[in-house]
Amino acid sequence: MMGLNVTVSGGNELVKTFSGVKNFVDENFTDALDKVLLSITGDAKTYSPVKTGHLRRSIHQEGPSTSGGVIRGVVGTDVFYAPFQEFGTSRGVPAKLYMTQALQRAKTTAPGFLREALEKTVVNLSN
Repeated sequence: MMGLNVTVSGGNELVKTFSGVKNFVDENFTDALDKVLLSITGDAKTYSPVKTGHLRRSIHQEGPSTSGGVIRGVVGTDVFYAPFQEFGTSRGVPAKLYMTQALQRAKTTAPGFLREALEKTVVNLSN
């Protein structure tokens, strides 16, 4: 399983300190994660191999959703041959690494989205 986990240090303390604005904090970071997921989805589609287009069309995001203070989202596909295209096979199908490339790019773009969410939160808390 591949993934990109982002942990905001002190996030729980921020929420506790400003418990009256928890929904606002969650909304900003949910929006940030949505931007990250959209970016990964778009990049995975761009990098995916295309023969019939079925794999590319099947790549989608689920979420973001919030539960127990955790904001979660998933980008994936339910096409049975997707892992063979991603990682290759011993029978000569070369690895395309379309999801891996999308995740690598997200590692460079996600911090900007999260920084933007934090800035919005701080600005609104100071008003």
